[in-house]
Amino acid sequence: MKNKISIPKADYEKIIDKVSQLENEVAKLKEMNSLIPEKERYMDIKNACTLLGISRANLYRIMERGELGYTLIGRQRRLLILDLEEYFEKQRKEALDSIL
Repeated sequence: MKNKISIPKADYEKIIDKVSQLENEVAKLKEMNSLIPEKERYMDIKNACTLLGISRANLYRIMERGELGYTLIGRQRRLLILDLEEYFEKQRKEALDSIL
């Protein structure tokens, strides 16, 4: 037989209230997040490296050379998605015309 855990009704109601409060906070955060256009949002170093397909060391070199701007938030660097897309496009090389 399985043992059942019994929770006092007062504790159960406290848990339900706390869950409701957390759900409300999450809904507010989602609403706030939707007000900021995606290109004006920041990305951390790890995700920027994944997006660009480069190593952390490479990304730090690019930032130190001034090729890609960043914002310091505390001790951490954040990059605007728009800046990453612009950098990516600047690095794009057009194909040569066909000789055929």
